[in-house]
Amino acid sequence: MAKNTDANVEEAQCIKANGGDTKAEAQCAASKKAREQVQKLLKAIEQNFNCQGLCQPSTWWWYGDITTSSPQNGCMIALKQKFSSTAGAAATVMIIAILVSSCLCVSTFLQVCNKKE
Repeated sequence: MAKNTDANVEEAQCIKANGGDTKAEAQCAASKKAREQVQKLLKAIEQNFNCQGLCQPSTWWWYGDITTSSPQNGCMIALKQKFSSTAGAAATVMIIAILVSSCLCVSTFLQVCNKKE
């Protein structure tokens, strides 16, 4: 019950600080929704990649169980390790797409510049 009251007080303070009109209400509601989504994202990253912090891990978990152990990896390292295997394939596809696009572009220019007599 106290959490809901704190949220209501925080929302009222936000509305008052932003002018107290319906635009301020909408702005505060959007800000609250964005904050909740960021918290969900951070929680999912921490749990799925077993990491905490961006570059270096801190001494405690934000959303995990602190009785198990402290974080060992920063999330940047964990994300790099997770996506390193697919980066080569994506680069190969991109190079092939650039080559095909270049060939099509040259072909188009050659057709435009071709003069028929």
